[in-house]
Amino acid sequence: MITQTAMEKLQWTKRLNQDKVESLYLKHFGLQYKRYRELWNRAGKDFLPDFPVNLDIEVVDACNLSCLHCTRNDDIHNEMRLTMNTGLKFSLESYKRICKEGRKYGLKAVNLGFSGECLLNNDIYNMINIAREYGVLDIRLITNGTLITEKIADTLLGTPLTLLSYSIDAGNPETYINLKGKDYFDKLLDIVKYTHRRKTERKKDFPLIRVSYYPSPETMSDEESFVNKFKEHVDFIDLQAFKDIKKIRKHEMKTDCVMPFRRLAVFANGDVAPCCSFFSKKLIVGNINKTSLKEIWDSEKLHSVRNGLIAGNPIAVCRECLQTIA
Repeated sequence: MITQTAMEKLQWTKRLNQDKVESLYLKHFGLQYKRYRELWNRAGKDFLPDFPVNLDIEVVDACNLSCLHCTRNDDIHNEMRLTMNTGLKFSLESYKRICKEGRKYGLKAVNLGFSGECLLNNDIYNMINIAREYGVLDIRLITNGTLITEKIADTLLGTPLTLLSYSIDAGNPETYINLKGKDYFDKLLDIVKYTHRRKTERKKDFPLIRVSYYPSPETMSDEESFVNKFKEHVDFIDLQAFKDIKKIRKHEMKTDCVMPFRRLAVFANGDVAPCCSFFSKKLIVGNINKTSLKEIWDSEKLHSVRNGLIAGNPIAVCRECLQTIA
């Protein structure tokens, strides 16, 4: 059994091996990393940074999976009246423009692939390198891993990525198929092992290798199996809270969300949201093709979102999101 004392509790996530994560970042980035994390931790209802600490980038509006509890599932996004899976790719020109703006304001981190499968965009390697060129410290890539070959894994290990994250979400082939509809589990276990082995052989600290899991109804009993199968082949594991976006729960709503004070999410069409949740497409506060990120960050529309959280009276979309947390 996994004990609570073995984990670091983050917002909506339990993390195994957080101490290792911190020590490696400090080893390589020192004071720069310490200041970045201090800014991230300070950002919230009592302090708003001049610019988002982190940008989440939808590299492509497409995925090769259709997980049961994801907005990319046809039934879910149709019910939520969201436009999804257009195939649109984030343009390299737009990406360079926001990275240039980020350099001006001291952008610390980018997540590539918070929505959609980032490896469906052939510019992903350029995007990783451009982020470092423009001074981004923490460059994270989030993938379902199904498209990664040994050659791609070796290529990613040679980039300035600080994190390579595999979203797996199941602990055995049967539950993986039930959740995601395709039989990739054993392949993913093999490619995670290969990535870790090659990283060790090359004596590299980065990218850190992460696997993540959420306890959906299809995989509820998988947590221990998941951890046992992957723990020797990754730097850390994230066990995330399950959010049933098809069901608003009748419980006391938590209003401790600080995402709009820390980050912005940018979609492939340029739309900007104040968070990276499944509900973010319902809360567009601007578009980078019309307005700068700084203007969006300081806009009245975004301040109204923050003010609702500060007052304990979130706007409707935030309320819908916060009431799905298990």
